[in-house]
Amino acid sequence: MSERLSVFLGQEWSGLAIAAIVTALGLVPAVAVGGSWYLATVPGLVLFAGAVKGRLDGADTPPPGRLHVVEGRRMHLLAEGEARSTLPVIWVSGGHGEGLIMHHLHKEIRGKTRSILFDRTGSGWSAPADGPVTLGGEARRLALLLDAAGEEGPFVLAGHSFGGLFAVTFAHRYPRHVAGLILLDSTPQWNIAFAGHLTFPPLIRKAWRGALASHFGMGRWVEPEIDDDESDLARQLGDVADVINRHSVRPKSLLAEASVFRSAIKNPFDLAIGEGALGETPLVLMTPEMSSEERASLRQIVGDTLDLDDRQTDNFMDGLRQSVAQQTALSTRGSHVKLPEHTSHMFPYEVPDRVLAEVRAMIATV
Repeated sequence: MSERLSVFLGQEWSGLAIAAIVTALGLVPAVAVGGSWYLATVPGLVLFAGAVKGRLDGADTPPPGRLHVVEGRRMHLLAEGEARSTLPVIWVSGGHGEGLIMHHLHKEIRGKTRSILFDRTGSGWSAPADGPVTLGGEARRLALLLDAAGEEGPFVLAGHSFGGLFAVTFAHRYPRHVAGLILLDSTPQWNIAFAGHLTFPPLIRKAWRGALASHFGMGRWVEPEIDDDESDLARQLGDVADVINRHSVRPKSLLAEASVFRSAIKNPFDLAIGEGALGETPLVLMTPEMSSEERASLRQIVGDTLDLDDRQTDNFMDGLRQSVAQQTALSTRGSHVKLPEHTSHMFPYEVPDRVLAEVRAMIATV
């Protein structure tokens, strides 16, 4: 039921439909008993006005790339540059975010090779979900999207956070499409299997609340992707920040992300978890190097946020450390790059040159 409701609420017109239903529920009984129908319809009309405002707030700009039909629904892909003596790159943003969230890296490398940004189901200019959103399903849609767009691989995939987990899933299912992986502090498989039931449900509930608020013209109450104008994220993405923020508070985007999180914790065995699961695919895992003070602060935050005792928190931190070796072991050609101290999980925006250097090295040598 929750997935069907999620699909319904993810449609652009569902706010208007809800308002119409509420109006009818007030109007029909009032007319039947000869009551004050104009008072009975006030709640529905208020919702209708909010839904109209929500549609106007969600008015879109033309897509920078092209829309292609994949499995009966539109998907957006932006590809620029030419791959001559190098490999093309596909950038995968964190969470279930749209392609533009990696635009600062894309625009720096498109002069050196073919660079591709794409919008997953419900994100950016791609169509909303018509069913549960899964990592496996999204990997399949990317393969079909690349074929529809005429993009020729094999590709180097560079994925940040949950986008890194997506990149691994894609490489596991479509190895012939993948020449190499750059994982930017990617979400570890152990996190999904062991901690997903603790970390994802609050995000899922928040998405539902945000979707309803956005439908009825209260999108300003929803936290956008870039909520700090002084952050590295805002500094790097300033030229596309407004578009990203408008897209990030849309119901279709919020609920598609919630759906893929929900499906991941329900189906952890969809993930590539075995040593050598990716064969000889070159893999570079980049992670920030926390200072002892930062690690202690993270430990405190984890324990408080997830309501863990000291022993449980120790186990969580141990799993976090071991996940580095587990992820690099997915490939027989896996390696680990530690970044300087005081970089954070958002290092693709703090030190983008380090990311670009690793990507350039891989596309030129694999």
